[in-house]
Amino acid sequence: MIQLPKVNVELLPAAIIYGPNASGKSNFISAMAYLQQSVRFSHERGSPSGGIPRTPFLLDSRMRSAPSKFDVDFALDGVRYQYGFSTNDEIYLDEWLYAFPAGKRQTWFVREPTKENIYFGKNLKGSTRTIEALMRQNSLFLSVAAQNAHDQLNPIFRFLTNFRFTMSIQDQYIAAAAAFPEGQCDNRILTFLKNADTGITTYRFEERERPKEAPAPLFGAELEALLKKHIPDLEKIKPDPFDRKRISLGHSGSEGHEIFFDLRSESNGTLRLLTLLKSIFEALDQGLVVVIDELDASLHTYLAEDILSFFNSRTTNHNGAQLIATTHDTNLLSRRLMRRDQIWFTEKDDKGATALYPLTDIRTRNTDNIEKGYLDGRFGAVPFRGSIEALIGSEE
Repeated sequence: MIQLPKVNVELLPAAIIYGPNASGKSNFISAMAYLQQSVRFSHERGSPSGGIPRTPFLLDSRMRSAPSKFDVDFALDGVRYQYGFSTNDEIYLDEWLYAFPAGKRQTWFVREPTKENIYFGKNLKGSTRTIEALMRQNSLFLSVAAQNAHDQLNPIFRFLTNFRFTMSIQDQYIAAAAAFPEGQCDNRILTFLKNADTGITTYRFEERERPKEAPAPLFGAELEALLKKHIPDLEKIKPDPFDRKRISLGHSGSEGHEIFFDLRSESNGTLRLLTLLKSIFEALDQGLVVVIDELDASLHTYLAEDILSFFNSRTTNHNGAQLIATTHDTNLLSRRLMRRDQIWFTEKDDKGATALYPLTDIRTRNTDNIEKGYLDGRFGAVPFRGSIEALIGSEE
């Protein structure tokens, strides 16, 4: 447990989620990302003509037209908050924000589809009605307030939009390049890579000349302007980080001098570490939330343990950073690493809906081997494999 600065409650520094493939682990993380993106962009990028992009539960026809609801509790600057909203394909139906200073609930604002105006509590100050007048049916009030620099709501907006997500292991070399902003790399990342026995000792960042036969950069700028003209909501096109600069990692050679490898030549594991460690150290420095899908992808168990330890240790996590990760690595199910309330499971019912539940919902003893119990199916959230012989057929 960690004591968050100024917060009179103890919160878990890390939680890991287990479950069979296609059980909903990634969908849970996607739901967190959807909440973040909605808060960040619903007003700035939402179309004035209406409509809200969402993906309802598709395995039940009755749920396709039902609202999607998102609700999150969090602690910030000594106060617990509860924020959420519900939406259909056209408008935001509800939106609410409550604060709990000293444990007593304050209503800051409540938006309901049956009410013409938002209800604002007396504890929310500022030009709330003016901001409300700028709000569309397909934009969140919190988004509009942040766009208009509402002093009291800006910290809420920043917290909810500063989660660090690692959702995919594709195009790892592009993501890994972000670990070298302005050609610099956090020394802690290099130290971790050295301790992980990758053979990496240093790095270098160098300009490279554009080949004479390469097309003029003006064409790329013209193409970008053309796309933006006809597709207003298109995100800013990000340049290839390897177009003009080369990032190379130095390895200790057999003859005692360093051999530099282009970042594209590094292993998936090294690229994965570069991608993860930048977000992890930023979170530890600033007290942020890191959300990782497939923590174990391309990583040895010992390295995954080290990442968990960064968050679980009071020495390295003194700003109250938190980690939420999915994994299939059962070696992490150790009482030495994780408390029972840090272990969660996903399981689908016979209709394809996902249930997310903690190990603490299941009775266990202090002497139980959690890893063995999970693999034996005691806690659910394991695939039903059936008979291998029936799957591949008998040779007889």
